[in-house]
Amino acid sequence: MGRKIHDLTGKKFGRLTVIRSDPTRYFYHVLWHCLCDCGKEVLVDSGRLKKGATTSCGCRLTEYRQSLQESRLKRCEQIQALLASGHNASTAAKTLGITPQRVHQILNGRKKVV
Repeated sequence: MGRKIHDLTGKKFGRLTVIRSDPTRYFYHVLWHCLCDCGKEVLVDSGRLKKGATTSCGCRLTEYRQSLQESRLKRCEQIQALLASGHNASTAAKTLGITPQRVHQILNGRKKVV
């Protein structure tokens, strides 16, 4: 006698909406076909859905990475504009709230800009 399967069809977990169950199992977990808000369909096990470990098809991570890249570019442009207007690294750093060493690291591309 097996455990009772809770029907998750139609429920929403983050960006994922459960469409239907899959006949295969993953370590006793039911696998569910889910439709992401972006339109992609993914297969997720019930444990990850219920715990909130999986909330999208991966599009959220892609969007987050793009926003980080945009903020890095913006920071670099701010530094370059300050330096072009005659400020030195020290005053540019004070204006942006970072250290002069960080200004040099950002401009030289040795470290990630956050």
